[in-house]
Formats: sequence, C-alpha cells, structure tokens
Amino acid sequence: MLLVAESDTYQSKPTPKNDFQTLPVIVSNTMVTDPNGTSYSTVPVNASVKITSNLNHILNSTQPFIYYVQVKQFNGQVDFIGKYEGIFLGPDTQNASVDWKPNTAGSYFVETYVWNYDAVPLSSAVPQINVVLVK
Repeated sequence: MLLVAESDTYQSKPTPKNDFQTLPVIVSNTMVTDPNGTSYSTVPVNASVKITSNLNHILNSTQPFIYYVQVKQFNGQVDFIGKYEGIFLGPDTQNASVDWKPNTAGSYFVETYVWNYDAVPLSSAVPQINVVLVK
C-alpha cells in the first residue's frame, strides 16, 4: 500500500506503508434512547438520554478502558462529555452507556471514543450520529 499526504498546495511522494496498526476495540451500534431503551426520533429538552455503544475487544489480553461520549453542537461547541469505565478480560463484547440531559434545543453530533488510562486510543474514530432536539 502507498501512503500519500496532500493538501490544496502540496502532495508528497508515494511512500510504501505496510504496517498499519489495528486498534483493539471496535465501537458499533451507537444508539440514543430514553432510559428504558426506547429510541428517540427527536429528544425533548431536559429529557434523560442514554447513549449506548457495543464495544468489541479483539485481543486475548486484559484491558482497562474508558468509553467517552462527546456531544457537540453543529457549530462545533462541546455541550457534554461523559465517560464509562470498564475492563475487558480477553476477547469480549460489552455495552457501554453514558447518560446525558440536554438543556437547550438544537442539533447535535454524538461522538464516541475508547481510550486506555494513559490517554491512548483503543478504537478508531467513530462516525458521528446526528441528534435533533426539540422543545
């Protein structure tokens, strides 16, 4: 595989790259629900929200982790950061959840991350989920 860095005014020479690192946690199926697990189509202001993801640890090792949820307004301003702490005891799948209570109507992105306690990423960046809030 060849790796190329480029911008509007620069392009590097192709560089062979064959040792891409696979991160040990895969985050999937992130859902925004009420506390009972019922999906929201729109979230009422001041309603309790549960943000849950499936975490799949693919290595045969013990791994403490922190699951972070970051909720941002469409303008990029961070509205909320929550975390859930856990531990994988080998190859494992777990659900991780964080509670959030939006207090302002608007449109938001939900981003999820899994890191170890040394602030090293254990998962790739996860696609954003769009949450629309209404009164």
